[in-house]
Amino acid sequence: LQETLTKAIFSPKGDQLAVSTSLGLTFLARSEPWQLQFTLAQGSSVNDVAFSPNTTLLATASADWSTQLWQTGDGERFRGSMDHSGEVVVTKFSPNGAMVVTGARDQRAIVWSVQDGTVIGRSLTHDGSVLWADFSPNSRRVVTACSNSTARVWDIDTSLPLTQPLLHEAPVNFAEFTPDGRQILTVAPNDGVRLWNVSLGADGTQVPKIFLEVAQAIGGVRLNSSNRLVPLDPGRRRQILGKARALLQRNGPSSDNPYEQFIADFMKKHGPQLGRKRPAGRGQRFRGGPPRRDLERPPRPQLSPPKVDNKPIER
Repeated sequence: LQETLTKAIFSPKGDQLAVSTSLGLTFLARSEPWQLQFTLAQGSSVNDVAFSPNTTLLATASADWSTQLWQTGDGERFRGSMDHSGEVVVTKFSPNGAMVVTGARDQRAIVWSVQDGTVIGRSLTHDGSVLWADFSPNSRRVVTACSNSTARVWDIDTSLPLTQPLLHEAPVNFAEFTPDGRQILTVAPNDGVRLWNVSLGADGTQVPKIFLEVAQAIGGVRLNSSNRLVPLDPGRRRQILGKARALLQRNGPSSDNPYEQFIADFMKKHGPQLGRKRPAGRGQRFRGGPPRRDLERPPRPQLSPPKVDNKPIER
């Protein structure tokens, strides 16, 4: 049996032990003294196991393309499985216990709601197998490690990446936030260990969803469901800027939130200019007059959002 063991972890309180195997079995034992409590059966090799912060649930990630949640009190399934379209390699609970993240060889990481088992946002799409995924200490971010030699930080609310790919020269199989959330440790067995500064929102400051939308309006592009850049529809651009303007007029920017301050400064300086409709083309007429030949599209302002230092500080 020892040759089939795949993972062994203690619960956060140290009073339970979970041991998974390549036979699809997970053994759950309880201490004082240590005794086997339950044997949990899954369809194929169990690659990873994780306890919830309050130890009432156990997640098991399997080669049968699924992740199961089990009740540690009676060994019963908590709900239906959370499925991928490839072998699931890793699973972790969020620190607040409300979410589970899974990473699989189908090149996706998915954040799930523990309460109802639904997907939160969209799948986080990669260019290789997802070998590791974990939450930030404030449960607002996810870091993933991939077989394409990169790691990346994602915003859970928007399902968008918050950093450029953090590059290694070999597949990355581990990535973890420091306790303050300001740095990430990444490990590539054939390349080494690196520490990265990724302090965007690490102090607990909420990055408003409108901030990322305004960034799309500035650039004129957006990320589609496959995380590819595609042109942003001009109508959508005007809608975003209109919403940002309305939010600022209604609530005003928070003095201690740099993202809201950035939006306010940007809208004050460039909002009216970006909000204009494009001039009519040849042969089209504006209401109330002949075609205009003297209108030109205003230049796009060269303004960047707050920068994040993604360079490794230690290797």
